[in-house]
Amino acid sequence: MRSSIAAAPLAVLLVTAPASAAATDGRYTAEIRRTEGGMPHIKARDFGSLGFGYAYAYAEDQACRFADIVATVNAQRSRYFGPDASFGDLGGQTSNRASDFFYQRIKDSRVVERLRQRRYPHGPGKDVRATVRGFAAGWNAYLRRTGRDNLPDPRCRGAAWVRPIRLIDLYRRFHQLALRASGGALLEAMVNAAPPGGASPAAAGKALDDGGAMGSNGYAIGARGARDAKALLLSNTHFPSGTDARWYELHLKIPGKLNAIGAALQGVPVVNLGFNRHVAWTHTVSTARRFAAYELKLAPGDPTSYVLDGAIVPMRRRTVRVGAGSHTFYETRWGPVVVRPDATLNWTSETTYALADLNADNFRLTNQWAAWNRSDSVGDWRRRAARIQGNPWVNSIVADDRGNAYYGDDGVVPNLEPPFLERCGVAKTPGLMSAAGIGVLDGSRKSCGLPRDPEAAARGILGPRSLPQTVRRDYTFNSNDSFWLPNADQRLTGFPRVLGEEKVNLLRKRVTGRR
Repeated sequence: MRSSIAAAPLAVLLVTAPASAAATDGRYTAEIRRTEGGMPHIKARDFGSLGFGYAYAYAEDQACRFADIVATVNAQRSRYFGPDASFGDLGGQTSNRASDFFYQRIKDSRVVERLRQRRYPHGPGKDVRATVRGFAAGWNAYLRRTGRDNLPDPRCRGAAWVRPIRLIDLYRRFHQLALRASGGALLEAMVNAAPPGGASPAAAGKALDDGGAMGSNGYAIGARGARDAKALLLSNTHFPSGTDARWYELHLKIPGKLNAIGAALQGVPVVNLGFNRHVAWTHTVSTARRFAAYELKLAPGDPTSYVLDGAIVPMRRRTVRVGAGSHTFYETRWGPVVVRPDATLNWTSETTYALADLNADNFRLTNQWAAWNRSDSVGDWRRRAARIQGNPWVNSIVADDRGNAYYGDDGVVPNLEPPFLERCGVAKTPGLMSAAGIGVLDGSRKSCGLPRDPEAAARGILGPRSLPQTVRRDYTFNSNDSFWLPNADQRLTGFPRVLGEEKVNLLRKRVTGRR
C-alpha cells in the first residue's frame, strides 16, 4: 500500500454487511462494513467486541486457511491430511509428520500455557486478552450460524478439521509466529536430531537465509522527500499468498482508542503493517539471527549425556506421541539438540549442539503489534519498541505526520557482543559467525549463558541502544537486506555480526563503502 500521512480523514466507499456480526449471547457487538472490494471495516466499542467482529469477518473470508493453521499448531496434520504429505510455508515444504512431532513437543511442554499467564509485557496485556476472547467468540459464532457443512469454500466444507476454537489455539498461533525465524526454521533440524547410531538425518529442511529470497521492500519518505504530503510510506511486502503467511486486509476502529488500517498475519487480531492517523509502518525480513547454538562436550561412551562445569548431566528425553507414531527429542540446559549438517552442527560421539531460541519465550510480540497500532509518532513508536521488545524477526520502516522517516532492526536479537564471543565462543565460532551470523557457544560452562543487557526487556537479548536505527527527514528504506545502508547518504556500522553483514551491496558483494 502507498500511504500518505495527512490530516484529512481517509475516504472509503462502504457497503453495509449483513447484520450478523452481533454475538448471540449479547456479550459482544461489532459493526462490520466492507469496501466494494470486500475489505472488512470493523468498528466496536471495546477490544472484546473488536476481536469478535474481526474474527467473524475473517471467518467469512478465510475459514479454511485458519482452520488449517489450528490443525498445525495442535499437531493434527497427520490425522487429517496424512503423515506422508507436506504443506507449504515461508521456508518451503514441511512434512506433516515432522510438523506434528514439533508442535506436540510444544504442547506437551505446556510452554504456551505458562507464557500466557505471565505479567505484561511478557504475557498478553489486558487489551490483547480481551481481543483474543472476542476473537474466539466471533469465530465460533460464525461456525454456529453458518454450519460446517455450509461453508462457502469447498476446500474445507464439511471437513472434520474445521472446529470451534479455544483461547489456547490463538495463543499457540502467536507462539508459532514468534518461532518463524528460529525454532520454526529449524523444525526438521530438531526432529532429525538423533544420537550416533540412530536414524540417519533427513535433508536439512528450510533454508536459514530465506529473507532475501522473499524480496520485500519498504520506503519511508520524510518531509524533505515528500511532495504535497507530510510523509509517505511504500509497503511492498512479498509473503506468498498460498501459505499461512498470506496477508489479510482490514480496518480496526474503537472510537477514541484505535483507528488502524492495513494488513494482518493470519489469525492475529491486530494490524501488522499499515497506518493510523499519525503513523504509517511496514516491515521487511531482518538479516539478524534470533538464536544461538551451544556446543556440548559429550560424556565418554554416552552421547546422550554432556559435561557441565565438570559434572555429567544426562539429556532429558521427551517422547511425543501423535497419530503418525512417536518421536524422542533430546533436551538440555540450553535447549533442544539440533542436527544441521549444512551449518556443521552434527551429532558425533564427542560433541553435539543445542538450540538457544530467543523467541521461544517471546510472548511480547502481540503486545508489541497492538502497541504500535496506537503509536502517534516515530518517537512514540520507538519508545513502545524499547519498552516491549517483542518484534520477533523483522525490520521496521516508519513515517509519521511530523515528517520523520525511521528505519530500525528493533527486534529480538541474541546478545552476542564481541567480548562475550571471545570469552565463550568455540573453535568454529569465527567461521560460522562470519559466514552466517550464527554464534556457537561453549555449552560446558554455565557462565556462558547469554548475558543480560541492563537496557533489554528480557535476558539474553540486545538492548535498544545496541540495535541499528536511524531517524531522518528525507527517507529510509530496506529490502530484506543488511541494516547497514538505510539511506544512500548514511552507513550504520560497528554492530555485532549476529545482526547481519556490513559493507555489502544488494548483490551480496563486499564493497568498501563510506562512513
